[in-house]
Amino acid sequence: MIYLLYTLLILVLFIAQSFFSGFEFLYNIKPDLLLILVIITAVNKGKRAGTLVALIVGLLEDLFFGGLIGVNAISKIIIGFLFGFLNQYIYKYIFIIAPVFVVVGTFINQLIILLLLHQSLFEFSFTVLFDRLISPLLVSNIIFVFPLYLIIYLIELFISRRKSSVK
Repeated sequence: MIYLLYTLLILVLFIAQSFFSGFEFLYNIKPDLLLILVIITAVNKGKRAGTLVALIVGLLEDLFFGGLIGVNAISKIIIGFLFGFLNQYIYKYIFIIAPVFVVVGTFINQLIILLLLHQSLFEFSFTVLFDRLISPLLVSNIIFVFPLYLIIYLIELFISRRKSSVK
């Protein structure tokens, strides 16, 4: 049941992220809903779940959104593993932790992507990229972290209630 719900959530977020690409939203930067999902899943469920979700959504992004194959998968796997590692050291169900981790995770994710692309495609000015890419992405991800966190929390609550009623 949990795999079905997470698969549906990944598909819905993937479609929503594709939908946002047609709108001008903060310098034409779309929110990275799948990255938010990776971070929240990793923090709530641990390294294994965070890395698995990161692999799936990273490959989906690489296949359907273009660019170099593997860049999104590698960056999201690193994020999923790092934040999943923190799972055992934090109390994860504090509502304000999610936006803090999403800000840090978005920044790290973009740095990883820029470093991977820098070696293969182009030179860049960090200040220009921060102003035009990273900071608008941070703002757009912060806007969407609360509703997405609530959806994931409700899915987890539904699953735990279902498990307890079956026993």
